[in-house]
Amino acid sequence: LSSEGARRQFEKEAKAIARFHHPNVVQVYDFGLDGDEPYIVMELLEGEDLESRLKRREKLPASQVASLLTQVSRGLTAAHNEGIVHRDLKPANLFLTRIDGQEVVKILDFGLVRLKARNAAELTPDNLDGMVGTLRYMSPEQIRGELGLDHRSDLWSIAVVFFRALTGKFPFSLESVGNLLNGSFRPPDAPPSQLLPELGPELDRFFTRALDPDPTQRFQSAQEMAAAFTAVVQGVRSQAAKILVVDDEPDVEVMLRQAFRRQLRDGVYELTFACDGEEAMEKLRQAPDVDVILTDINMPRMDGLT
Repeated sequence: LSSEGARRQFEKEAKAIARFHHPNVVQVYDFGLDGDEPYIVMELLEGEDLESRLKRREKLPASQVASLLTQVSRGLTAAHNEGIVHRDLKPANLFLTRIDGQEVVKILDFGLVRLKARNAAELTPDNLDGMVGTLRYMSPEQIRGELGLDHRSDLWSIAVVFFRALTGKFPFSLESVGNLLNGSFRPPDAPPSQLLPELGPELDRFFTRALDPDPTQRFQSAQEMAAAFTAVVQGVRSQAAKILVVDDEPDVEVMLRQAFRRQLRDGVYELTFACDGEEAMEKLRQAPDVDVILTDINMPRMDGLT
């Protein structure tokens, strides 16, 4: 950070994320110079970023993706309302931490942030620094380095992130980028319902709009996009009551499946099993839409009361 331009970029990042407070955006407490060394002080987070989780699991349940997208949309709305465009939204910049027993998403790294110009006179070389970001998640207009990049570029990036989280794949190949830029290709490469047939054609319509090369044809706010995706997920949600049974006795699973075999066959109940509290917590992270938890009290590692 020896150049004056790099110092200005650093100061812009720090000011951008310190100017508003939101539970889904990493909090900046201070920034400045220690001699010639610039520093930034932000909250300490424990957990993992979404990139790490996707490398471990490849894809996530639709209900979990909807929950994550809803939280990200709240943080982005706060930023966009302040005229801030992130420009580098990707799984590595979405951090999953736990606060009071709940998983909370924090948007990180506003290092490529752009303070949106209020009018044409504000479009200066200092805030038009061309193609920066991570190519796989960049909107067509960002790749082209267009003037006046706005919040809808972030919405494109988030659509790519959550397409990958949902399906385990990217919506288009790197070889398609050229055709995307010249208007001869509209992502995704293949209808996502082929990968997730249970979500049906509504999922295809959602991503066709979210990944439209024309920003005016996309969702126009993060909240609108999150609400539309949640509606797709809820519209096909199973009517079965999802029950998590936590017990270290192996015969319990056999007994319950036998006792409720008719209800399981008819789709009244959907049973999931865990052998102790720690495994149960992991099951809940994977499927937060569980309706009922039936738990033993005395178990190894983590008991039922804990």
